[in-house]
Amino acid sequence: MALSSLFSLKSLAVLVVLMAIPLGIIVSLERAQPSTHVYNYHGTGGWLRECAKWDPTNRRFIVSFFEGGVGEVRVPEEAEKEVLLEEVTTVMEVNLAGNSSLGISVDTQRNRVLVVHADVFGNRYSALSAYDLSTWQRLFLTQLSGPTPTKLVVAGNPSGRLVESKDGWETAAVVSKFSGPMHRLATSATLKDGKPYLNHMIGIGYPKKKFAIVEAVF
Repeated sequence: MALSSLFSLKSLAVLVVLMAIPLGIIVSLERAQPSTHVYNYHGTGGWLRECAKWDPTNRRFIVSFFEGGVGEVRVPEEAEKEVLLEEVTTVMEVNLAGNSSLGISVDTQRNRVLVVHADVFGNRYSALSAYDLSTWQRLFLTQLSGPTPTKLVVAGNPSGRLVESKDGWETAAVVSKFSGPMHRLATSATLKDGKPYLNHMIGIGYPKKKFAIVEAVF
């Protein structure tokens, strides 16, 4: 065997070993017992869930798809323990395909959910839409901007921070931190029964991706 071929095989073997190390760490972290309560659920597709908000009226989390769309994860009364839940796609509009669905807000008084659609990769446009929480029919869609050269950068951190202000939010300070799963990325927070939960963006697993909404204890 030529020396160059032997060197290539050795390099490939080293690369495989190096790739296996972080994968082994992730598997180990996934199997570890979490320190706080976690809602794990199987996604319907795609690897990223940017936001999750609790809908107390219907006992469900509403989640946004980074690839575009909205889903729901129902939490039955008897499933408060560590049970693997299932996500159901509720919104997947053809005329919004390619735009990312990011921040969401549950408006219980008007029985609707507001969804921010972002032109993350210069696809189409940015917009704000609203959907009926009972029928999932779209109530309105307001275009905010068209494609521009500007790039949107979404920053996140695996830990949650508790921020306090004593002057009406003229200034604020971090008073406590919570470190959740270090191999996932926390991108939004919601309140369920008075407790804060962090949505973790990246799904893990194949063919079904498992996502996590983790209780933050400060």
